[in-house]
Amino acid sequence: MSTPTNHPMDGPNAADITTTLHHQPCSPPSCQLRHPNIKAYTAKIHLTNLNPNPHPIGHIDLYLFHKSKMPTLSPNRMWEECHSFSPHHPGTKLDKIENYLANESFSTEGHEKIERAEVVLFIDQVWLEARWRGKGRGLVAVSEAVKALQVPRKGVVMLQAGDAGGGRIGDVQDAGERLTRHWRRLGFEAWSESDPSWLLVSLEDVYWA
Repeated sequence: MSTPTNHPMDGPNAADITTTLHHQPCSPPSCQLRHPNIKAYTAKIHLTNLNPNPHPIGHIDLYLFHKSKMPTLSPNRMWEECHSFSPHHPGTKLDKIENYLANESFSTEGHEKIERAEVVLFIDQVWLEARWRGKGRGLVAVSEAVKALQVPRKGVVMLQAGDAGGGRIGDVQDAGERLTRHWRRLGFEAWSESDPSWLLVSLEDVYWA
């Protein structure tokens, strides 16, 4: 697991964005009682040099798991909350997160980081309008969203490699070395040899968070 050598804002135009974070409440509100330790957020991406700027140029869909609180409720609490969440949020399949974390074979270092993680942040989708892609803005937006969520240092961020071209990140089954290199700029690495499409980073290992 490597620490990134490049700052995500190295691109010439990457610093011209800002993100605004929005909690996505459950409907009905009673749904949240079934998964109190899983919350959904959307980070809207705006250009700072557009004045006025009423419309975002992209967004990020994120799901925050308060992992350290779950075992105090029941041994299988993450499984229970994931399966309570998905039926009430069409298009969301958080059970794959629980399945990956519970059943994959990780290195000793990766396993230890997952075990001591206070939270797990799943980045489900990063989308930018086509004309604003390719300058590192997606990386900057992700780093800013992580900061806005105040994810603790003992936090793990995970995604399935993809670009900012729309659709769920995990829709790209064979992301290839180009996309892996792209996300590696933020320190993301494949922690499991059996499923390299999943990329993870511990915030203990990076300086941008």
